Amino acid sequence: MEEQQNSGQNKPVTFLDMSAFKSEEGFKTARLLHNKQRDTFFLSADNGKTYRCQKNIDTAKPMAWIREEGAALETACLTNVNPQVEELGSI
Repeated sequence: MEEQQNSGQNKPVTFLDMSAFKSEEGFKTARLLHNKQRDTFFLSADNGKTYRCQKNIDTAKPMAWIREEGAALETACLTNVNPQVEELGSI
């Protein structure tokens, strides 16, 4: 049987806070929207772009933008973060 390489390796991620992301992407305000038909959330910004959001994001909790290290900002996703969680490494 032929051996296959694991293409699902964990890639390093980076987080950006909201003010840094807004500055980098060039917008001041955005609306968090929910598409009830597809049950998806997204952000519609005043720069004319839309951005992905974590499903069921809670705006009362801390939020940050997550993306794979080195990836374009457009690939970022707004997520809730837990300031008590610290990454120790990957295995």
